[in-house]
Amino acid sequence: MNRFLLLAALLASPGLTQAQSWQWVAGATGPGNARILATATDGAGGTVVAGDFTGTITLGGTTLTSAGNRDVFVARLNNAGTFTQAVRAGGTAEDYAIDLILDASGMATVLGGFYSATAEFGPTVLTKANLIGGAEIFVAQLSSTGTWTRAVHGGINGVNFPSALALNAAGEAVVTGFFYGSTTSFGSTTLTNVNPSSTNADIFVARLSSAGTWTQAARAGGSGDDRAEGVALAADGTVVVAGSFRGPTMDLGTFSLLNADLAGQTNDVFVARLGTAGTWSQASRAGGPAADLARRLALDAAGNATVVGSFSSSTISFGSFALTNAGGTTGSSDVFAARFTPAGTWSQAVRAGGSGSETALAVAVSANGQATVGGLFSSPTATFSNLSLSNADANGFSNDLFVARLNSAGAAWTQAVRAGAGSDEAVVDLDLTGSGEATIAGLYLATTTIGSTTLNSTTTTDNTGFVARTTGLTLGVRHATDTSPLAVYPNPATAGTAMLRLSAPATAAQTLTVRDALGRVVRQATIATGRQEVALPTAGLSPGVYLAETGLSRAQLVVE
Repeated sequence: MNRFLLLAALLASPGLTQAQSWQWVAGATGPGNARILATATDGAGGTVVAGDFTGTITLGGTTLTSAGNRDVFVARLNNAGTFTQAVRAGGTAEDYAIDLILDASGMATVLGGFYSATAEFGPTVLTKANLIGGAEIFVAQLSSTGTWTRAVHGGINGVNFPSALALNAAGEAVVTGFFYGSTTSFGSTTLTNVNPSSTNADIFVARLSSAGTWTQAARAGGSGDDRAEGVALAADGTVVVAGSFRGPTMDLGTFSLLNADLAGQTNDVFVARLGTAGTWSQASRAGGPAADLARRLALDAAGNATVVGSFSSSTISFGSFALTNAGGTTGSSDVFAARFTPAGTWSQAVRAGGSGSETALAVAVSANGQATVGGLFSSPTATFSNLSLSNADANGFSNDLFVARLNSAGAAWTQAVRAGAGSDEAVVDLDLTGSGEATIAGLYLATTTIGSTTLNSTTTTDNTGFVARTTGLTLGVRHATDTSPLAVYPNPATAGTAMLRLSAPATAAQTLTVRDALGRVVRQATIATGRQEVALPTAGLSPGVYLAETGLSRAQLVVE
């Protein structure tokens, strides 16, 4: 995902005012400037953000000073949106964090790039191999107490642009991005660009073991500029990657994708799957004669990937699903959100936008399959199915941010909100809380208003970051046609226990599982043979909406 745009952020459900749409908004204070480029939430409702900063900044009670041009920072906020921790890393040149993921213990795994000759992550110092080249890559771990515990060096000797990070429960990480120049290396594997130049990149995908060792790296590309922007790790260990390619063709192992523009002067979308052995097992494209870009993806529980981005072509097809650009052939772009199945086919696609230019830059999928998408729009009015958002700049000369939610089928937008105050804003990353609210990372230029909060930057020439959480977003529970009812009482649960009751006594012992909005298991109980109900402890669960299921029975549980 290209997060170095003029960006910012907001989110809510239809009918809510801006002030009602936000729980809290936070950012660093100067005199330096901080860009927030990534965010993640934990099971208790806390938030971690990462990015880069110049000069001296303050986050809550912590003041950080950059060692040089830009340094990395990672900060934690509590459930109320107050900064409780902040640390820095880096060297004397330009260093940045671009993505992060939290594990169940609160450990943050952070992906970024460093131009400094040496970059310090607590006691670990990474030394850049090519002092006159572009950025090399780091993957670092920060404990829940704010201590750097590990930093691993990748992309050695390359001109690298890391984009995205994925992590599984075992602690294995996958990183993706693109590289210019002749080669880049991850551990003992060196990848070679098929047409090296300052304008032609190939993509990389590299695996990092839980012990911090590079175990695998693969490349793909053609003669043009190819970029991987999003990545996810499937339950079977395969890797799903999305991005764009420019050039007549893009080769991914034995797969060759053909650009709709036969001259290869514009971008088409690609989505591909890399097997556990490091070979490409699927590849698909979408696009028309203009620039079409995939920016991010996220998987649902069934392994379907929701891929988001923008399309400038007058029409674009994802399999049998054709989307039409509201701006026609004027060079404007609309948002797309398309679903890619584990079998490698497109099963759904929708658009959003207006007469101007819109793009989606972030996506997260809840446990019930609803995708929440964030980005920016410049149109005076942008439509999301039957919902409309109005730009603060009625002439559409600047960008406002949007957050919108799809139904579980991925076929229609059900909620959409905006924020902005006439400058440039966008959402660059988002994550979901257990109740389904969105925590967003955004960027803005000079000044912006998020709900009732006005933010003012210390600079008018660089993007400034903020983090905010919505209020009023709701997650429905998707019921398959063959599911049976599961009664819950009291609901909402307020006294620390909820009773869950089947429609008939269990013929065999059944495990009852409760998941939060991200699909994480938060409680389990057993319904004994011959019994019809079970008491479920809810003490310690954060307020929110949860999914309870056992066998073919399913229900929504609300905890207050």
